[in-house]
Parts: sequence; C-alpha cells; structure tokens
Amino acid sequence: MPYSTRRGFLGACSAAAAGSVLADGATARPAETATEQESALGETVTDAVEQALPAADADGATVAVIEDGEPVTTEGFGHAYRNPEVTVDPEVTPLRIGSVSKAVTFVAAMALVDDGDVDPDSPVSTYLESVPVPDQDAYDEPITLAHLATHSAGFEQRYPGQVAVDAADIRPLPSALRANDPNRVAPPGERTMYTNYNAGLAGQLTADVLGTDFATAVDRLVFDPLGMDTSTFDPLPRALVGGDDDAAAAVNWFSEMPPASGISTTAADMARFLHALVGDGAAGDGRVLSAEAVADLHRQWYTPHERLAGASFGMERQRRDGTLVIGHGGGVPNFSADLRLIPETGAGLFVAAHGAEANEVQAAAREAFLDAAAPVSTVEPTTDGPPARVDELTGRYKSGLVTDTTSFEKALYGITRPATTVRVANGRLVTDDGNTTHRWIEVDPLVFRRQDGRDTLVFDPTDGETYIYRATEPRGALRSVPWYGQSRHHATFALVAGLVILSGAVGWPLGAGWRRFRGGESPDRSLTRARMAAGTSVAVLGLFALVGLFGVTNRWLYDPPPGFDLLFALPSLAALLSLTTLGLTARAWREGDWPRAARAHVTLVATGLVTLCGLCWYWNLLSVPW
Repeated sequence: MPYSTRRGFLGACSAAAAGSVLADGATARPAETATEQESALGETVTDAVEQALPAADADGATVAVIEDGEPVTTEGFGHAYRNPEVTVDPEVTPLRIGSVSKAVTFVAAMALVDDGDVDPDSPVSTYLESVPVPDQDAYDEPITLAHLATHSAGFEQRYPGQVAVDAADIRPLPSALRANDPNRVAPPGERTMYTNYNAGLAGQLTADVLGTDFATAVDRLVFDPLGMDTSTFDPLPRALVGGDDDAAAAVNWFSEMPPASGISTTAADMARFLHALVGDGAAGDGRVLSAEAVADLHRQWYTPHERLAGASFGMERQRRDGTLVIGHGGGVPNFSADLRLIPETGAGLFVAAHGAEANEVQAAAREAFLDAAAPVSTVEPTTDGPPARVDELTGRYKSGLVTDTTSFEKALYGITRPATTVRVANGRLVTDDGNTTHRWIEVDPLVFRRQDGRDTLVFDPTDGETYIYRATEPRGALRSVPWYGQSRHHATFALVAGLVILSGAVGWPLGAGWRRFRGGESPDRSLTRARMAAGTSVAVLGLFALVGLFGVTNRWLYDPPPGFDLLFALPSLAALLSLTTLGLTARAWREGDWPRAARAHVTLVATGLVTLCGLCWYWNLLSVPW
C-alpha cells in the first residue's frame, strides 16, 4: 500500500472504489469504508495534535497511524525545526525521535536472532569484538542480549559518551561506549535499570556480527528491507532544518549513542516500520522479520512482577483492560516522540514533535490513540477502608537512577528526578511526584489501579525496603528512601549547617580585626589553627560549589577534560580539614584549652562542615568517579 498523507490516502481509496488495485496487489476497500476507518482512529489522533500544537509551546509534528494492519494516516503539522519557512512534510521532513531509536536498534538485533546469527541467551562477549563488557566478572551470570533488550543487565546510567555539543566532536560508537564505562550495580536479570548504554552495547554487537559500523548494519537489516529511505543516523540531516544553514548552525545537541537516541525519521518511514511490526514482519514488498520473530519480539522477556506485562524485546508492554500495548517513548532537547503497537488489532501509532513543549503534543496524540484503540474503564472501589499493610507503603520513593548510581551523576539525577510521595487520603492511596497527583484503588493486596484505569501500581516490600513498579514505567523501579536519604531533609541540613559555618567564616575575621583594633590578646595558637583549618575547608567547599555550579558545562559532563577528576578532590580535602578541626576541638575540650564559648562555637562550625561533607559523600561527590 502506498504511504502518503491522509489526503493522499483517501484519494487512493476513492480510486480503489472505482476498481483500482493497489501497488502490492491487494484489492482496496470501498472508499466509504476506508474513510470511516480513517476517521475512527487517524482523525482522532490528528485532531488531538491539531488541538495540542497551538495550546503547547510547540512548532511542528508528524504522525503515522496504522489500523487493522494497514496504514491509514501519515500527516505533518507546523514547520521544520528552527525553520518557519518550511512546512513539515510527512514524506520528507525528518524529526529526531530520541529513545524511540531503541525500538529500531532491537528490531535490527532481532533480525540477527531471526537469521540464527545471534543467540539472545548467550553472553554478549561472545559476539562483541570492538569493546569489552564493563565489569564483566562482577557477577557469576554473564550479560546476554536479552538482558540488554530488557534493561536488566545491571548497568548504571552515566553521562560521558552520550552527547556532543558540536557535530565535529562526535566520536565513533566504540569510543563513546568506552567513555561511558558504567559500573554494574546489580546482577543481570535481577531488576530493570533503564540506560542508554544497554542499547548502545546491543547496537555495537549488531555491527560487530555483521563486520561493519552500526549505521550500515541498521541500513542493511531494517531501513533497506522496509524502504525507509528518509531514516538516518546522520547527526544533522539538512531536511531536519528545512535546508537552512543558519538553523543548522544553531543546533548544539548531537547523540553520541546512536543506537539509543540517534535516529531522525519521517512519518512515512515509520508507517512502514509500524506496518511490519503489527503484522507478520513485512511491509509492502519488504520484510524485516519472519512472522515467528515478530511474535518473539512482542512476547514478555522480563517482568519485575507477575501482575505487570513487563518488557518485550526492546520495548515496554502494558495491558489496558486486557489489551496488550507495546511501545517506546523518547525525547531529546526540543524533540519528543512515541511509538505504540496493538498487535491483536493491528493498530499502531508514531508521533514526533518539536518545540519547547513537544512532549505535550506527543502525549496528546498517544493518549488519544490509546483511548480510541485500547480504551480502559474507570476503577470502582470495593472497600471503604484504607489499603492493607498501609504502613509499609507510605513514605518517599526515588528513582533507581538516584538510589543506585555510584558516580557523581547521582547528585544530578537527584536534582532532575524529584521524589515521589505516597500517602493515604480519605481511604485512598495517593501519589505525588511534584508535577502530577494520582489516586489509586487497591484491587489486590499491594496491587493498585489508577482511578481512571490507565495505570497499575505494584508494591514489593523486600528486605526492609519497598519497591514500586508501574505498568507505564516498567523500565525501572522506585525505591523507598529512609529519612536520612531524603532530599528535603538534606536541604534542611545544608541550610542549618551553612548558617552555622557562615557565623565562623564571617565572625572570626571580624573578631580578629576587632582585637587588632583594640590591641587585645591573640587567641591560643591551637585555636587559631582550628579556625584556619575550618576556614580553609569553607574556602575549598565554596570553590567546589562555584566550579560545579558555574564552571561545569554540558561538554564537561559528556566529555570530561583531562584533570576533571581533581574537582572531586576538593570536597575530600575539605572533609580532611573538617576532621582536623574536630580533632583539635576535642583536644581543647579534654584539656580545657580555649574559652568555653570559643570551644562551643568551633565545635558547631566543625560539625556543620562535617555535615556538608557527609552530604557530599552521600551524593558521591567525595570520590573520584574515573
């Protein structure tokens, strides 16, 4: 079937009603049937995008819709990225799709499995030639392609090797993987920890098996068979910006991990991709997978809990009132995309948008599609009382990106990933992540459905901790956080410690100046040494804060310069000086040196410094990460 704009599709259907035959040899449906079909799903999605674009701060979008196993809509909206003079054409205007790239990467990997070239349950080290597996001997069980496809390999998420701010700085994939070099923080298969490195390593495995680079491998395995001629791993295709050189020069984000986030593509190309995945692996005259491999791609490869649909091979799974939905979302700066498949009905959606609030447009299209193609019913409570085991459920929870990261990025994730509060109100469980609040109804012990029926929440109390798994976020858990690990308490500790430290940093120099002016007696030499150690610690921590806040750029985070490690020696030095101050103060208390007020004040200042250094330790800022 031709892949065209909505208007082109309807015109083709009208011609088919007059007796035409489609290019693939199948007789077309009557025009009125096709129009009703398109209006039932394609119109719903395009109407949602048309309403969301002006309401959100977004500039353009492109959409592809599949229904009953056939494409019904490909359409563009708004203008090309940074170029108001060029409208989005679903056939020729690519948009960046972020992590939806992972779906393509793992289809390419499944093609190798389909051909018998790769065993998904064999160690990936068997196939990798260009890069080693980080911490390969950390656990007895080896990492397999299946672990990478379900993000259950146990890798932490790292910044280095993922992004370049200039196209000239982009490294080859093997070099970017080596730069990323994540630690393994869990045995393979134990739990999901969503990282770009999983897809990056799977992409390099695919390239190594074929003896080529990753982009060529995907061309050979996916793009060429399906005729996806406008899909590319080019870091900045000219069509993305409508051919405008000035617009291209203003772009400052480029993926260095293309298997995870590097594809730019059109709605027409993604219609072919969707067509193959909701069917038997073929689209038009091309085939990417066998029918058996498509079924294998869709099945559950991992789940953290039996009540959740878990993960397919490279995508997430969710059941909406019994209907299985498979898909993957994605976002990079100024772009947001989503892909959804409903295999049992042959429905599919691809949407990509760009602009400051592109995610609002993507979300509107996705929800309109799901509400029409896989509707859910609201959940009615069966009891009036509070949830069972309520004391084990309430509290604050953080993403595994925060709780399980061993490098300095833990602090960055702590800032960007706010905690989720779980409480009980009016007998119902309530979650609040600072942006959205939802009410949940218990349908089984420790299993909750959102009142609108669109999500499921499962609690798993284990070994004194509680994990939360969500149907709509199967790629990672939320983990309960004790009071001493909660950011709100850390902020209070830091504020109080800062005020106490400030009293010394300001008061001691003022006191010394006053004594000099009055001609007073100098303090005990050991007191002076204690104050100097504390003051130097304050200066070192201040320097660390200034460099961290104003000196560390994105370029430093993704491609650390030589000597970047030394930055993290500063809080370590401050900790040593703070302990020295505490030691001198303890000696003064023991031997009765210094005036009592001076002892008390220095003790408070030293305690404040140790508190700040302790926070640095908690957020992995005391250690050298590389």
